[in-house]
Amino acid sequence: MESNKTNRRVQYTKMALKHSFIELLGKKDITKITVKELCESADINRTTFYLHFKDPYDLLEQVEQELIDGVDTYLASCNFTHPSQFPIEGLEKLVDYVKENKELFHILLNKNNDMTFQKKILNIIGKQYFFSESNPAFATHPQGDYIFLFFANGALGILKKWLEEDAVLPSRDIAALIIKIAAYGSSSLTG
Repeated sequence: MESNKTNRRVQYTKMALKHSFIELLGKKDITKITVKELCESADINRTTFYLHFKDPYDLLEQVEQELIDGVDTYLASCNFTHPSQFPIEGLEKLVDYVKENKELFHILLNKNNDMTFQKKILNIIGKQYFFSESNPAFATHPQGDYIFLFFANGALGILKKWLEEDAVLPSRDIAALIIKIAAYGSSSLTG
């Protein structure tokens, strides 16, 4: 029974630290966030902080990894073969996941000047779609890297803009827009 109580305490502590960290990261750059202010904000002592994290950068990395794992999970559930055959439901679930975590995605993609998170997202998109076994055309195409960057940065750009506007448009509309542009280009937007 003590183990369950300890696990809940550890989960609560990590959650409190992550919440405080996200709040602080929304206000200032990570280079300005101290362990002391994190602990004060989360009402946790420094010793407890260091039981779970080395420093604020380690905490950032763990927060980012949780989001990356979520993105990876949603992308893995999609069967990507060609943009015109994208399952809108799978991409809509991914966009819903972004919306559920919109404050954090907005901070990491738009406010935070560190490109590490964006590169990790692009890496997952590349692994799951462009350079996967189910889509060998891109892996062997001489300009596959360029094509990948064009589509992935475009999709990410749409999500960043959507987050800047507080994710007001429905997730399905954003997913459909990404699919439409990826499959048919700008010609799909006329008429």
